[in-house]
Amino acid sequence: MTLTHKKELRSKIRCKTSAMSDSRREYEAQAVVDLLCRYISTQEVKIMAMFYPMKDEINILPLADFAFKEGVRVLMPRMEAGAESRMEFYDFSPEKISQGSWGVMEPVQGEPVGADEIDLMIVPGVAFTPKGERMGRGKGYYDRYLGREGFRAQTIGVCYAHQLIESLPVEAHDKRVDKVFCVKLEAK
Repeated sequence: MTLTHKKELRSKIRCKTSAMSDSRREYEAQAVVDLLCRYISTQEVKIMAMFYPMKDEINILPLADFAFKEGVRVLMPRMEAGAESRMEFYDFSPEKISQGSWGVMEPVQGEPVGADEIDLMIVPGVAFTPKGERMGRGKGYYDRYLGREGFRAQTIGVCYAHQLIESLPVEAHDKRVDKVFCVKLEAK
């Protein structure tokens, strides 16, 4: 699949996301957070990396509150734009974040946590397949991070129901996630 086809697929999915009602977004996000909370409570997770959702991403922020109550250390990414395009994960504190280079809320201070220290990572995406294939925004931040030496965390992709599709264009550098959590919508 060409880059043009990927852009078209991203555009179609973003249009579907934009067309969602606020109540539908909230319902699906809460259902995914509930799944994540139940899952985490059955695992030994000391350090969890997650993301601060952009406008078109599923809102998993309530997961951070649950994790804090469970004694789980929560990390969020900070991206560096430019030639290196690196992403590192830092301790998350709701009071110590600001808008970063891509318009995403990011931790503003601290030292990066090593990729080998993370137990669980919640991964965003524009689309996923049931097999864990993932299509991101096209910058490669997560693919590079998931491919780092020493990275060992279990990965869970999260998405709205319409973002889970049967197949995606996959390239050699694309990294899969171990599981995908979304709401299975019932036919009407």
